[in-house]
Amino acid sequence: MLMSFHDCKIQDIYKQDPCHDFMFYIQYAVNEKRIQDKIQPKLKEFYLKIVSEKTELLSDTAIILADPYVLNVFCMEVFSCLQSMIEKENLPRNEEKLHFLLKFINLGINAWSIVNDDSTDEPKLHKATLKENIPLLMICLVEDVMHHEMGSKYRDNVISNLVSSTSKDTLIKTLVMHYVLTLAQNRNMERLKMVLPLIPDSISTLDEVFMHVLVSYFLQYTTEWKQADFCKAVFSSFLN
Repeated sequence: MLMSFHDCKIQDIYKQDPCHDFMFYIQYAVNEKRIQDKIQPKLKEFYLKIVSEKTELLSDTAIILADPYVLNVFCMEVFSCLQSMIEKENLPRNEEKLHFLLKFINLGINAWSIVNDDSTDEPKLHKATLKENIPLLMICLVEDVMHHEMGSKYRDNVISNLVSSTSKDTLIKTLVMHYVLTLAQNRNMERLKMVLPLIPDSISTLDEVFMHVLVSYFLQYTTEWKQADFCKAVFSSFLN
């Protein structure tokens, strides 16, 4: 609605809203399907301001970031950042951009808790997110590349440890859901057959957006349904 006022040039309304500039940059990112370098400082500046001032703007910002399209853009940017880190052999704890993206996602997925509790405090990242779980996700991405380019075999323990971490780390749960959707979109059948039986009920039954998008990808499959082990992973394990 705020951006509709902006498009209609009703300045008396949209210029009174302190979230207007932030919403403008977020809308730009959604339209472009990426967070360009030129808007990152603006987003970061706004985030630091609302966190330091501890006002009700935190809950307003969180609601904006909770939008599925917004979360999707930030998740895509995280995976792009991870791929770049892998290529440059950088560590998660040293990547400022990654920290910035994770804080925004974390604020979005905690939006309703912030609103219900009338909180003005920034939700903290789980202590294992950067030290353990993000590195596990990076290993999965490396294995995907090696499997695609060299036919390397997957290791069961890596993906199982990553999925297990979603029970305690809601941020990683969000990233794992995005990862699974990427696997489905790219038709990485070997990895899907491994990960689908591992996905806990806390993901598959509670997140309607995730299930809707995943099933929409499955409906596009044709020859994939001729694989008995894939059908077993979907119907006997995942959807059972």
